[in-house]
Amino acid sequence: MADPAPGPATPSRLFRGRHTGPRFGVPPSGDQIEFRVTGLVRFRNGWRSEHWAVADAVTLLRRTDALP
Repeated sequence: MADPAPGPATPSRLFRGRHTGPRFGVPPSGDQIEFRVTGLVRFRNGWRSEHWAVADAVTLLRRTDALP
């Protein structure tokens, strides 16, 4: 199997949901929340050899009122 493309791939995902349970010590608001996660993936010999992910935690914390 050939590598999908030379170099790393950087997928980005947008997660959406509803704040229905306590999180970070904050009671559920019922509000819809969304936050983005971006990853860096490297392939070697057709297999994923490395993966790093960075989540936009500040946006998630703000949307759940855990941060001002």
